[in-house]
Amino acid sequence: MARQKKKKKRSPLLPVIGLVLALSFAGIAYVVEPPVEAFLVNSGVSFSGLTPTTLRLLLAGMIWLVLFGTAMFIVAILSGHTPDEDESLRFYKESARRRKEQRRQKSRRR
Repeated sequence: MARQKKKKKRSPLLPVIGLVLALSFAGIAYVVEPPVEAFLVNSGVSFSGLTPTTLRLLLAGMIWLVLFGTAMFIVAILSGHTPDEDESLRFYKESARRRKEQRRQKSRRR
């Protein structure tokens, strides 16, 4: 009889932690935006068609995307696999076994 792995219970606060993390990245992006804007202007990038508020929010949004994307990439690497992957892997192996068995039965009939 095969041993079944105990399923780890996920914390119900995990989505709240993700939201707090996303909001904190938004705050960091908003604070870091002025030096980034100054660097871009000194580098020769022109923002002539945008109002200062629009420019600030646009650059802060881009910085937020970079921060949040990097964090999610790191979390995905460190988290390993999800419990659903075990189930889908078992389903895949079972369906592959069935297909192989069906091919074997077809070849026997011929």
